[in-house]
Amino acid sequence: MGEQKRRMAAGTYREPEDAERARELVMSDARNAGRRLWEAGMPNDAVTYDEIAQTAIDPRTMVNLVICTRDKLTEAAARDAGETWKKLRAKSPQSPIAIVILGYDQDPRELWEFPEVRRYVQWWAEAAGMDRPEALLSLPDPITGQALGGFLSACGVFGEGCRDYTLKSSGMAETRPI
Repeated sequence: MGEQKRRMAAGTYREPEDAERARELVMSDARNAGRRLWEAGMPNDAVTYDEIAQTAIDPRTMVNLVICTRDKLTEAAARDAGETWKKLRAKSPQSPIAIVILGYDQDPRELWEFPEVRRYVQWWAEAAGMDRPEALLSLPDPITGQALGGFLSACGVFGEGCRDYTLKSSGMAETRPI
């Protein structure tokens, strides 16, 4: 039996994603995120990667860094986003930074349940210097560090054994085959 037929029989086969549909999902997530920030009365200033060097960031500023979008999960994009993470950390080491991945809000699965997201996050973590658990100790906010550490672990950044342990011990164990 061919791989596609085997995966179809097991219920794990997914059609290749339509690039245009992926872009629509990204734009929808971006609009919704901006609206949620506005509704919460939070500042919603957006800057591009290239504008970060010229942007003032207060140590109390919560930075939401879009590290990827569903339509651009490439190794080159992961390297660029990793470099941006390092620039932000150097520029404002006390600011909490949340990583954001756009284009998956309409899907009920968790991000780590997408093999392409796990692969991308592993590339990003290596480029950002966050591919070792001890790197989390350099983050200023222990809550942010724990959340990022759990996510990176669930994506397999620290190895499959650590990933399995994280998912099972936190109650996030996958119920669907991936």
